[in-house]
Amino acid sequence: MTQSGETMTELQREIEEFFVEYSKRWNSQHYGTLAELWDRDDPAPFYRAMEREQPTATWPELERYWNPIPGKRIIEGLWNIYSNLRVKAVGADVAVVLFDLQWDIKAPRMKPMSGTDPGMAVLRRTPAGWRMVAYAEACMHAVGYVQKLTAQDVRPSFVRFLEDSAKAGTAKDAGR
Repeated sequence: MTQSGETMTELQREIEEFFVEYSKRWNSQHYGTLAELWDRDDPAPFYRAMEREQPTATWPELERYWNPIPGKRIIEGLWNIYSNLRVKAVGADVAVVLFDLQWDIKAPRMKPMSGTDPGMAVLRRTPAGWRMVAYAEACMHAVGYVQKLTAQDVRPSFVRFLEDSAKAGTAKDAGR
């Protein structure tokens, strides 16, 4: 089912299958294989990673991003999951996709980190199937991100306490 409760369309299903495969490629730790899911006939791929100041717009730049030092891993692990996909057909063979990117990463000499950021991608249907032509991760502003993270850290028992207190009318008196 889609978020609006409608039966999933064929387009939605195809795009979700694409992103399942895209996640698998990231999670395999063989990032160079991502190029196989991009439209190589497109002369100028657009890619904007949240951690990069400038977007990449050429194949050599994009391949260096995925594999900066051939034969050497520069991070210990990366795990990406795409969720909440919202698909909009903008042509017979072109779709725009909004998504949430849930990520986990472990860089050398650092503790593992996790986060969720929104993003957008443009895919084109090719004879080989759907292929990406543009991708952007839209990092949340720090204030919104901190609010989201601190909300995630609230113990469920505390939330229940607040709800129960509000129902009983005692929340105002709890601090006295």
